[in-house]
Amino acid sequence: MTNEPWLGRCHFIGDDTNPEPLIGVAAVWVRDRDGFDDTLRSHLASQDDGETGAVGLRLLWAEDVMPATDWMIRHAREKEALELARRVHEGHVVEIGPLSSDGKPSLGATEWLEIKEIKDIQPLDGQFGVSPKKTVPDALVAPLFEELEPTEAEISSYGGIKEDVPPLKTYVIIDAAKVPDAKGLMERSGLPWRCLFKGDAARELSDVAPYLIELDVAADFTRVLLTHNPMLPADLVTAHLWHRKSGIFVRSRSDIDTLVAHFRRFTRMQDETGKWYYFRFWEPEYLLKQLENDDLAKGLLSFDDQGIVICPGDSSIHMIRKTGHDAIGSRAPTKLDFNAIELDLRGKWLDRIAGKIVATFPDQSLNFEKVRSRIEASVNRMQGYGYKSENHLIILASWEVFYGENFETKDPDGKLEEICRSSLPAIKKFNSFRKRMENLSPEFSETD
Repeated sequence: MTNEPWLGRCHFIGDDTNPEPLIGVAAVWVRDRDGFDDTLRSHLASQDDGETGAVGLRLLWAEDVMPATDWMIRHAREKEALELARRVHEGHVVEIGPLSSDGKPSLGATEWLEIKEIKDIQPLDGQFGVSPKKTVPDALVAPLFEELEPTEAEISSYGGIKEDVPPLKTYVIIDAAKVPDAKGLMERSGLPWRCLFKGDAARELSDVAPYLIELDVAADFTRVLLTHNPMLPADLVTAHLWHRKSGIFVRSRSDIDTLVAHFRRFTRMQDETGKWYYFRFWEPEYLLKQLENDDLAKGLLSFDDQGIVICPGDSSIHMIRKTGHDAIGSRAPTKLDFNAIELDLRGKWLDRIAGKIVATFPDQSLNFEKVRSRIEASVNRMQGYGYKSENHLIILASWEVFYGENFETKDPDGKLEEICRSSLPAIKKFNSFRKRMENLSPEFSETD
């Protein structure tokens, strides 16, 4: 492993003459995550020896640390950060960007709520030649499957007999929009599962609905859920799922039907104008954002006394639990302001797709803004045709980038547009579309 530019969002504090907390992005020339903090701290300490740079700063912590190539995918619009990465090399190992006041409160600042980030989480790999294969990474055994002593309140609610308190179970809420054939995977898993939607919504939206699954620590499904093998196709969901960020984990003493009844109350909410939305709390990034709403957080976490929600990231998890202080909240809030959050999350999703395409094809010299604009137009249009799966929308958007705007209208026989306007179910529609794309002549596939 060789050195390369790494980027991270860093929290600093000034010296005694200016102790204000500051935040900014730093580029560091290192080979791994561990070296980032050490090299940056050594650089800051060296300022006392007369070097130029950020004099009087001390690093408190760094987050969102990753190679600059990954940063380009995750934060493609932060071009200033990428410029910092270009400035570091063997002879100049640190470059710190503009700093601003770190006045933003921590997610965990609420007295009754504890949000703990556990870093350096590595999913299982292919485990080639390993027998027996692990089903859970070592770093996730305790957060996901460790038994906890029941609280006094729990013992009391079970008649005062400690032995009658059921064990802590582990569930996952899977977003079918991110997992092709999610229903088939669950049916073959042999594990208990339920759809969080009911009635017509459960039938009509089955390929994009949320599903609650009770996990078994020894199950093959659990191993697949916690595995990412970069050597395999990203959409081979029968082998690995961690990289898809397909849902959140829940720990509870409740049985699956009790838990389903609880979470179903949160699947639909109203905004301030009275419009109903599907509230996608099973998306990790979305949930962390919405926990700023105190009433919502209390209601969502009211399923039992030691209930825990775990939001996975690329290489970390956030564990969310009540502290026991002022944590009453059994009713879902009826109205929330969704518009700004929906737009923000959708914008970040589009940014990530555009950044990934630009980074994957460096020889094409693609313009980020043009790619991003074309992707947004494609997603809006394809959703209008009835395509729902996030994975399908990304593939369709990628074709739009390389084959031109409204590329489905360029089929000389008109079959692509005919498929789009058909009444086929979304999955069959996409499969037919992809098959037609594979059969088209190479001339169709030229980038415009």
